[in-house]
Amino acid sequence: MSIITLLRINILWLFFISIDLIADDIRLEKLSKDNYSFYNIDINKDGVLDKVASEEQYGEGKLYFFVKTKRGYKFVHLGSNFTYDGIYFVENIKGESNPKYFMSLSTKFYGSGGVEKIYFFTYKENTIFPIEEVIKTPYHGGKIEICHYLIDKDFHFDEKSKKCKMEYYFTEDSLDDFSSFVKESKEYDIGDVRDIERYQALLKKFPFNKNTLTTYNNIAYYLQKAGANKEAVYLLEKILKKYPKRMVAYYNLGDAYWALGQKKKAVEAYITYIEQMCDAGKQKRIPKVIKDRVSSK
Repeated sequence: MSIITLLRINILWLFFISIDLIADDIRLEKLSKDNYSFYNIDINKDGVLDKVASEEQYGEGKLYFFVKTKRGYKFVHLGSNFTYDGIYFVENIKGESNPKYFMSLSTKFYGSGGVEKIYFFTYKENTIFPIEEVIKTPYHGGKIEICHYLIDKDFHFDEKSKKCKMEYYFTEDSLDDFSSFVKESKEYDIGDVRDIERYQALLKKFPFNKNTLTTYNNIAYYLQKAGANKEAVYLLEKILKKYPKRMVAYYNLGDAYWALGQKKKAVEAYITYIEQMCDAGKQKRIPKVIKDRVSSK
């Protein structure tokens, strides 16, 4: 093959590539004028931001992917943003640093329940497809179930990969607001304030310190009065571990243990309460019921 022939082939090759790129740029420009939202995301993880175009609600749910090259944007894949059913809306699309996937797409149902679905996309062998889905299902009482699934190119779920956990969220802006919520809780809706995990999450959101000590003690008291004694014990033990001289906490702890039928532990808490009250010269203020319970044992 002559040099001239090779040059002609290369020229034709570059010509067709240029035509393709021009066509892709035209397509990209057309989408920008249509009902699409654009996101700058590094699809092939080469350090250069590419383009993802997501069709807005009530369309066909199309999702276009364009990789940036030296000559322009190259169309690489047409997928779905999972809103074609008209029920779920795109909540967010963002790039991901995880080596397994480059992008996550969140959809949400704004009707009853507010279920959220998050899809994680990978780019492999010039094909883009979701490899994992996370479904977040809110429940009454501040609970949210989070389930992870692995999925294949044909969108088949691997049921064996399913992993679910329950988390808790709080609509209250402050610990005092949550305290008021618990205070107003009655026995018929006690399920809204139960579960130790709820208070583990609460302590993460509102750290335990001397400024929140009284409010947490109040929450424990309200829990005990509402019948959530296990939860009350959990908080009171946390309080006393850090502040062992807080007399009222021993009083509340004794009441919670007594209600749980753990009378030995209740009496131990009552005795410590009595000793601290006597040391403080407040023995006359010790409730008779506590003296009776201690003497009965």
